Amino acid sequence: MPTKNGRKKKPSKIEKLPLEVRKKILWITVTAITFIILVIWLFSFSSNLSKISNQPKNESEIKKTAQDLGDIIFEAKEQFGKIKDKIIPSIPEITEEEQPSTSTQNLTPEQIELLKQELENISTTTPTTTQN
Repeated sequence: MPTKNGRKKKPSKIEKLPLEVRKKILWITVTAITFIILVIWLFSFSSNLSKISNQPKNESEIKKTAQDLGDIIFEAKEQFGKIKDKIIPSIPEITEEEQPSTSTQNLTPEQIELLKQELENISTTTPTTTQN
């Protein structure tokens, strides 16, 4: 590899090694660094855990937090009730005549024939695409 001044860079000892050996060195290095980081994290975790367990528990603070949470839930239920009371009266009632019919309609033979013709016209005017 040429450098800026035109001279070739000398390969290091690792670059001269076969690829398989370089891969082994890489994996050993990565494993060692991972192990070191894991050990440091475990010591840090255990010291933090012991600090947390040694802290005095303030029961009054826990009770206050639980009471505040209960108040928030109660207030939210109250607000949702007010919203519900405002929305429900504004929804119009659906009368018997406005409800969609669930029974089948009785069509005359002339109406059926007219519908058939309209469907045939629609199907013949709609371009069909064929896929190869």
